[in-house]
Amino acid sequence: GWTDPFLLWYIEYACRDDFGCSVAACSAWAGLHNFAARDGGGLGEHDDYLVWPEGNNRLVTYLREQQAGRIQSRSMVLSVENVAEGVQVDYLDIASEERRRLICDRAVFCLPSFMRPHLTKESPSVGSFVYPPWLTANLQLERMPQDLERPGFLAWDNVLYGSSSLGYVVATHQELQTDPLLPTAWTWYRPFDSEEPKEARKKLLTVDWSEWSEAVLSELEEVHSDIRERCTRLDITILGHGMICPTLGFVWGEELATAREPQGGIYFGHGDLSGMSLFEESQFRGVRAAEDALASLGVEFETFL
Repeated sequence: GWTDPFLLWYIEYACRDDFGCSVAACSAWAGLHNFAARDGGGLGEHDDYLVWPEGNNRLVTYLREQQAGRIQSRSMVLSVENVAEGVQVDYLDIASEERRRLICDRAVFCLPSFMRPHLTKESPSVGSFVYPPWLTANLQLERMPQDLERPGFLAWDNVLYGSSSLGYVVATHQELQTDPLLPTAWTWYRPFDSEEPKEARKKLLTVDWSEWSEAVLSELEEVHSDIRERCTRLDITILGHGMICPTLGFVWGEELATAREPQGGIYFGHGDLSGMSLFEESQFRGVRAAEDALASLGVEFETFL
């Protein structure tokens, strides 16, 4: 019975922002989880980082340093399958352009589940896994728009009421201090949740840069009148498969439960196996897959879960 239009808009925005789908297509459990998991606490001192200046690259750099000499980059996996000796992984070495093969006792498969039918021979059905496409625009600004030059007026996450986009975030928010005259970068987002994902992907492939850049600037121009004069570069990125959408019946459905199970020596650790694309769920699924693989080998360990 809660019908306030601003409340309904906010809930719709939250589902689109966190899951890439409208509230009508979202699991009620997942939608409630989105809000129930936020207690408003956890903030420290006023100058604490809310996000790292380099984003999640901070985590990537740390993990790479911990595994120095054990990571082989520039390798494109072509197939992962169970064989008599264990798990066989075929991949393309980009540097040499040679196809190579390795055999291991166990493998942890951390790619999105929609890749499984293309890479594994024994993949279960993933037909109900829905990934709405997204579009992002990165804008480089020589300085903040004039209306944001007032001290304390700048926010990190900026939402436009009633927009089909999700607004934009200011990538340099925590480095700007109070000086709006420095160069900055914004990232603008839009999920395509109002149409069937496959059709939306086809449509996105036919739209050129000039059309989308004009759409982005026209929207931002409504709230920042001089955005065109301040913008020195605008890059468009199309993401064909964005976050997993927790559609009705999916989170507790049989297909998702089956997809979590290992296949022989292959263990699956992607965040979409929780039905919700949340950082914590991605971390949990990766650790669970690794620990299950260790347990199957009889290796003793202290669990992180």
